[in-house]
Amino acid sequence: RRSYVLHALQLYLLIGIAFQQLKSFRRIPFIIGLGKFKIKSVLNDISIVNIGKKQEKSVAAIRSDDAIAATIKHLVQLYFSTIVNNRTNGKKSSNIDEKKLFSLHVRIIFEIVKSEGQDDDIYETDGDGRHLSPIYLNVCNFLDGVVQTLTKSEETALPILRNVLKREGIKTTSSNLAMNPRDYVEMKRRIERAFSSTMLFLTAYYLSKWHLTDTPRSRYPLPEDLVFFGRVLVDKVSSHDRHLHMLLLCKGCLLSTDALSSKDTFLTGLSLHHGIHKPSNSARLLFPFLDGTYRAYRTLQRSFHTSTDSENSGVLSLLAFCLRFDRLASLSRSSTAAGEDMMSSIRRVLADKLSFLLINSPTAASPGDPAVTKNSLAMELFLWQQLTSSHAAALQRLLAEVGRYGSLFVRCVQRNRPNLASSTTESQFEENELTMLQLKRLVVLVTCLKYLPSSHRVLKSVEGSLGLALLRGAALDLSPRPSDQDDQDTFWATSPTAKKSKPRPQQPPSEGDEDFWAGKHNSLRALRASSLGTSSSFSEEADDAVLDGVDDYITRLLAEVMKVEVEAVQQVRVRVELDDVIASWRRPQLLLDFYFMQSSSKDTQALFRRFLQALLGVSRETVEDIRFGDPANRMHLDRFDPELVEMWREGRTPLGDRLPGFNDPQTLFMLGEDSNTCLSIRARQKATNRGLLSILLNGSCRVLGVKDSSGRLTTRAVVRLLIDDLTLTPVLLVGVPYGGVGSADDSSYVEIYDQAGELGRLLRLPVLYSRVPSESEYYMSS
Repeated sequence: RRSYVLHALQLYLLIGIAFQQLKSFRRIPFIIGLGKFKIKSVLNDISIVNIGKKQEKSVAAIRSDDAIAATIKHLVQLYFSTIVNNRTNGKKSSNIDEKKLFSLHVRIIFEIVKSEGQDDDIYETDGDGRHLSPIYLNVCNFLDGVVQTLTKSEETALPILRNVLKREGIKTTSSNLAMNPRDYVEMKRRIERAFSSTMLFLTAYYLSKWHLTDTPRSRYPLPEDLVFFGRVLVDKVSSHDRHLHMLLLCKGCLLSTDALSSKDTFLTGLSLHHGIHKPSNSARLLFPFLDGTYRAYRTLQRSFHTSTDSENSGVLSLLAFCLRFDRLASLSRSSTAAGEDMMSSIRRVLADKLSFLLINSPTAASPGDPAVTKNSLAMELFLWQQLTSSHAAALQRLLAEVGRYGSLFVRCVQRNRPNLASSTTESQFEENELTMLQLKRLVVLVTCLKYLPSSHRVLKSVEGSLGLALLRGAALDLSPRPSDQDDQDTFWATSPTAKKSKPRPQQPPSEGDEDFWAGKHNSLRALRASSLGTSSSFSEEADDAVLDGVDDYITRLLAEVMKVEVEAVQQVRVRVELDDVIASWRRPQLLLDFYFMQSSSKDTQALFRRFLQALLGVSRETVEDIRFGDPANRMHLDRFDPELVEMWREGRTPLGDRLPGFNDPQTLFMLGEDSNTCLSIRARQKATNRGLLSILLNGSCRVLGVKDSSGRLTTRAVVRLLIDDLTLTPVLLVGVPYGGVGSADDSSYVEIYDQAGELGRLLRLPVLYSRVPSESEYYMSS
């Protein structure tokens, strides 16, 4: 406890001293506000810097080897002194070291994470009396000061940073309430995400402003692009993925342009060429990630294969197909959101692929400290720093490889030439459905590839057809160099009018290339002459070869997963069931995603394998047979009246009244994914999402809630059929509701409480609640 207080005092004093040192300037633009006001007014606005002279003297007593204090000191000097000084009197200076800036960003995150050790030690404690340490409280105060300063300067970045805190649920006034260990750890993760996302966005935003007038155009994103795409990223991306997406947006995918901003390319392209004037948030989220990686690939592709197509036309065609597919589906049949789900799935596949390549890149290393290694945010920053600081072409190679997979989705839409006219006939709409089905199959395949070993036949076949070995070598030879400014500018360009790449003269690899690429080819000429690939690997024919083989690849992977012969999966009835699952499930790729991510738990994989066999008709049992007929489940269900169990299973009373809620496999499997809980299908949640099987394969569970037009649960609660140990009578236990605003008396939960009451009335059972609803918000069904 004394150590925490000391650290808090040191942090308090160092930030104050840094701001006091800035008082020597009369009028300078402040890093956070960039408005021209006196530094004295800034000091008065932020309470954490109001310290006296006597307190300043005590700073001399701080040990220089104090890791937290030293890191904070350097961070403050760079963010609040160096950058400010480089913009004094409106004159831009070129001595800002962006790599050093990011390095200190990583260091401060490391020190914050290491300040309290591993989370396992916290989980072992009992009680609800844990308070945030002074270090985390000071980070909260800093974030609050950022928002206050931006509010005064009316900066366009304000809404984004304000929403970062709102989405993470961080409030300075309530951040030090007593919490149980699990809530305590979750609050720490939220603060870390908010702090790192804030610094990522602020750095990118102001560096882009300062380089706005560079000639030739710099590689920094345009401020308007950061604001346009960053706003929807913060609002719509789940908290588990938000920091990685912000890192990719600010540091990799959202790159500058010579003619049009990415925002203008996105809006103008869809409006002029496709007649879409109000694209959805899903399209707005996907565009920078797909467009940035696709351009990186196309830049390297031109070195092997001549192409005159615009980089943007294919990406915009894919977005237009998804957007108009939903519109036509709602007009011709029923309301659906297959296109929205497809855009979200592609974005997630690309982000996951990039993250996987980042972890397995030649530069990947371990930071050493267990607390840092187990922290996903700290590892994202650390691996990105290792990648970008080791070699000039490393980031280009990474983006290009992800873009190669993105090109498959673009080609899938282009070769099928979907008819998206408003007067589409029934047969034409069925053709569009086939294109959507092919996209879903492709998502399933690409999702599985990241789990396969390098020697796997499917992976080798796909990578060989796509020419990834050739692409990886090309990234080395085509790395931007000072003498190749034209090519470098073209690589970062998004506009169809951008200059074409000039033929690059043969050059020897730069120092360290041979070590970095572990002995791979040193020149593009040698690489072309090798057996690693040919220019045809980047042609449309190569893409078509992969697309034509998607069904065969998925069949082979399913046979391995379910441990059956390929012929068993090729049976007509199994193919029919597989096509139905791919077509009807919103995100079928998550089925295999869940299986592969549970590789460390053979029991979980074995149980889920049984579920897949039943779902696809490979085995003789159905999913219902497992839920209600498995001996372990029967031990519980046999305690109830058979008539009650039959009503519970069929979802209807003998009189034909339908029971509220859902018990179909897709709804149960997507519980965590729809509400973004610990049951979501993400690798970082694999330790907790395996609990999903206790609901998916348990006949005593049912889901109450509300679905939107796409079938997604907007609010939900799990209800269980149990026996009261005291009265030995059946009861219904309603679990904690999720979704909506999140408070116990949230009005969006009214439907759940109403459904629970109706279920109890139809089954003639008492209803118990894990979280008692508020009387003012509870309405009983009539």
